[in-house]
Amino acid sequence: MNTSVLTASQTQALDSITELAAQYGWQGEAVVVEETLVYQVPLPEDPDVCGAFFTIDSDELNIRLYLLLPFSIPSSRIAEASEFVIRGGYGRNYGALEFDLDQRKLRIRMDTEFSEDTAAASIARLLERSMTLAREVSPGWRSLCEKPSHQNA
Repeated sequence: MNTSVLTASQTQALDSITELAAQYGWQGEAVVVEETLVYQVPLPEDPDVCGAFFTIDSDELNIRLYLLLPFSIPSSRIAEASEFVIRGGYGRNYGALEFDLDQRKLRIRMDTEFSEDTAAASIARLLERSMTLAREVSPGWRSLCEKPSHQNA
């Protein structure tokens, strides 16, 4: 990746993210999409999260983290999945559950502000909080996805 296209804040964030990723043994990659830095990493060994991606816009000191949960909900259970997401996301102090109707998958979204001095600590806290939320929600999501579509009365 050509790092000369990154802003100073994106470079600082990327350095902090890659350092943290190395601590976890993650093998990710960074790309720039329309001036937004995206660091993405597959997590095939994690039972609760199958992938993560960080995004940092060129004009903001904000990092967004999306954690992708494994499993897709069957089309016949879209209404139940929507209710699960609404109930699971209601009243949270931080983080959000996002349901992708096209892919029928669930993801966790969380973001934080940072500065050059606080990037590493902010990213570590962002990841910790996001993973905590993902691990809290994942068992219920997995159960809903694996539940038989037709139940006998």
